[in-house]
Amino acid sequence: MSLIKFFAYVYLFSWIVMAFLPYVYFSTKVYYALLFIFSLTSLLFSVYAVLKFNLPAYFKVLFVFVFFLFIYGAYIAILGENIYWQGGGRFVNSYDYVLWLLTSMLSSIVVYTFSSRGILQNGEMKLFFLIAFVSSVFAFQVFSNEKIIEASKLGLDDDEFTVTCVYSFLSLFPFVVLLKKSVLLQFSGVCAIFTFCVLGVKRGPILLCALCSLFFVWNLLQGSSIKKKLLVVFLLFIASVGIYDFILSQIENSPYFALRVEQTLAGDSSGRDSYGKVILDYYLNHTNLREFFLGMGANQTLSVNVSFAHNDWLGILLEQGVVGVLLYLVYWIGFFMSWMKSKKNKDAYTALGVLLLIGIGKSLFSMYYLPVTAEMIISSGFFAVGLGYFMGIAYPQEDVFGLSERQSMVDNT
Repeated sequence: MSLIKFFAYVYLFSWIVMAFLPYVYFSTKVYYALLFIFSLTSLLFSVYAVLKFNLPAYFKVLFVFVFFLFIYGAYIAILGENIYWQGGGRFVNSYDYVLWLLTSMLSSIVVYTFSSRGILQNGEMKLFFLIAFVSSVFAFQVFSNEKIIEASKLGLDDDEFTVTCVYSFLSLFPFVVLLKKSVLLQFSGVCAIFTFCVLGVKRGPILLCALCSLFFVWNLLQGSSIKKKLLVVFLLFIASVGIYDFILSQIENSPYFALRVEQTLAGDSSGRDSYGKVILDYYLNHTNLREFFLGMGANQTLSVNVSFAHNDWLGILLEQGVVGVLLYLVYWIGFFMSWMKSKKNKDAYTALGVLLLIGIGKSLFSMYYLPVTAEMIISSGFFAVGLGYFMGIAYPQEDVFGLSERQSMVDNT
């Protein structure tokens, strides 16, 4: 085994360690050590990629956007102070912003480097998908049990909660593409992910998973033989009936799930609308000209609101101003362009389309570019691994490690 291949395996293993860490034995020291490793590795590979690779549009706009935000993060890391997060009931370290940003946004370039040269291929990624899925199931169970114990200590009989870590399942959705040898197995993977999203009673992941499922099935039908199309339609019918019955059962037998459906129909946004009003009002009525265009600075949303915005566009508007929002828009345009140009590889096109849907959705009602908790970091890590891998398939690079030309990504094993 070559040294670079060994490093690729160690890197993926580090993400598996991160995935289990909060739910087995959480250690702040290990957590920050991993964040530091991911951040430093991402920076080094980013510099290498800029110097050596002919990069697709996505990475070009990514580096510009991250560099702009990194300036804000570096400023508070060096000269700023810790800021109190009322909603989280704790202080946010001045250096957290940089670690969150680099880990979530630049980890994809590390995997891209390995994937674009064929160092990581379908076999390794299938194994990663399997282990990551198991870690997500384990996290779901541990999170649920901890909430039940907390409720019991407070004298409550609640046994149903919103399980926020289901975003990890959603981030694994693109890996279902790798199971292309069996349409039945692919449908099973999609249904399993959707089931956990529903059980987590997290409305964002449920909606995004439904949209990703429709997009995934549509792409399965494109260019397929009549026999495969009939099989896909049949499996879609069976899956739709099963999911419909499952959701009805949840509504009838789960008071909490029924309540969440009721709240959704009534327009309840779990406080996000009030966050938005507070942030937008402050931006429009209390900022000076410099803050209007360049923002108030990293993490300053917490000085205005009780929590983070849970909407990237509003958070960036307040913290990095109009310039930041425009750069974020350019980032998504670059993502879209790279996705559209990946059509030459159907697997990459489907997976990148799913990732684009998930990413835009998270930017609107969650946190895409700045994961502020360990579970968000894990979700972002899975997302970055998938993004880097499928970008590597769509945009392979010339030989940079003295290896043979890239092998075909068609898995014949």
